[in-house]
Amino acid sequence: MNETQLTTTDRPNPFALTTFDKVKELATKAGVPVSQRLDEAQGVLQALQVNSGRAMPTPISDSAVRLMDRIQAAADGTAPMGMATGIPGLDRMIGGGFKGGKQIIVAARPSVGKSSFAEQLALNLACAGYPVGFFSQEMTNDELTDRATANLGRIELDNIISGRLADHEWDRLSEAMERFRNLPL
Repeated sequence: MNETQLTTTDRPNPFALTTFDKVKELATKAGVPVSQRLDEAQGVLQALQVNSGRAMPTPISDSAVRLMDRIQAAADGTAPMGMATGIPGLDRMIGGGFKGGKQIIVAARPSVGKSSFAEQLALNLACAGYPVGFFSQEMTNDELTDRATANLGRIELDNIISGRLADHEWDRLSEAMERFRNLPL
């Protein structure tokens, strides 16, 4: 068990909060190319990683006391809730949804739907009001947008790609575009 990691995530980290504010500011900075904003955000986040890794080991007895407090808070219903993924079975498997400060890695063989699954999670969280950044090294922005539009508009992806939408799908496309305007994605 890595005690250092447990203790650093149990307490609010003022440096992390400042870092996240800087990243949010960079994300909304007008007139700066996206590539430059991403480079700057990456540098800020790397500094957080370096500075957050410096914690002293603690005795397991301290962790046991915190464990009892967490269990009691969960039993009382006062524990912070996770961010629901939109997939109840997954939420149960990961202890109530995504928790802040955690990195989730989706891994599998090629062409089994990792990107589609990750994009679905991102859409679900964004639709629930959580700000989400989605980065793909496999799919272009247009491909991601096509898939998200098909998902939100309940339209066959092939129809979006081919441009052969049925009459009722044009209305759904308009609804999907309107939903995009308000998503923190």
